Amino acid sequence: LFYNLFVRGFADSGAFGDGTLIEQRAAADDFLRFVNRLPEETVVGRVNHQDSYSVGSFLYGTYQLRDDLRLSAGVRYTDDHKLLFRDEFLLPSRTPLIHNVKREERWRNWSPTFNLAWDIGDDALAYFNASHGYRAGGFNGRSARLGSTLTTEQASLEESSGLLVPYAAERLWNYEVGAKTTWFDNRLTVNGSLYYTKYRNQHVRHA
Repeated sequence: LFYNLFVRGFADSGAFGDGTLIEQRAAADDFLRFVNRLPEETVVGRVNHQDSYSVGSFLYGTYQLRDDLRLSAGVRYTDDHKLLFRDEFLLPSRTPLIHNVKREERWRNWSPTFNLAWDIGDDALAYFNASHGYRAGGFNGRSARLGSTLTTEQASLEESSGLLVPYAAERLWNYEVGAKTTWFDNRLTVNGSLYYTKYRNQHVRHA
């Protein structure tokens, strides 16, 4: 019954494509009829729910080294907290494999940034930037098993939690050098820059 209600609620959210609410629910009913005709323990159903909380603060300032040279620096602090709730069961028998498992992880990060700007003249500026970037880690519900095989009996909370391993935070350093210039009494603007970015634990999406 729970699974039937879940699928109907999923349809009400528009998950079965375009169409009216009646058409959505009809598609959900067709899906349920298909699942119920399957042999026992044919399909693994999953219900994943994630909550994310993030708090950040930022400080930035500039110091004039000379009349034509200034140094700016800043730092950002980020505190990310993510929770994953997961159920996994066999269909159409509804035999639980992972039952109401909760995992939570927390990532904290300090990201500095630096900028050195040189006023070459009234019409030209050269600069150098160095900044640290960060993206919190998380949970990949589709591949959380990591190749492990569970029996048809309900897995214990400890076993299930051990399979739901989070992925690490993405971090990078970005370096930029460039110039901004104006010509012919500000009628022409010419800007240019070069970038270099070094990633660690880069997040990529695979279909």
